[in-house]
Amino acid sequence: MVRFELNIDDGMFEPVGTAMSVTRHLSNGHHMIEVKAVDDAGHESVTASHVTVEPSPFVLPGPLQASPLVGPAIGLGLFLIAIAAVRRGLLRKQARRRRPSRVKYDERDDADVWEM
Repeated sequence: MVRFELNIDDGMFEPVGTAMSVTRHLSNGHHMIEVKAVDDAGHESVTASHVTVEPSPFVLPGPLQASPLVGPAIGLGLFLIAIAAVRRGLLRKQARRRRPSRVKYDERDDADVWEM
């Protein structure tokens, strides 16, 4: 094959080169996808497929959809934040234990000093 062309929903065929995989973001609903293959002699072959895109309850913003590592990265980030929060709480607790206790004033000690 010299090239492939892609047509979605009766639009115009768009060239996609020799790519065997193409990603397109489609709206919810029914769609017709046609792929045209053209060989060196100019012969064309078209095949069509019908697909249905259903809404998803969980949708990431556009750029995040393209990366398969988004979910694990978000999970790791939340885990690290939780660890930092727990560690901070433990450090504060230890700091409170290390503070010197306040000396209480004892009147009996004062009386001893003034005797002559």
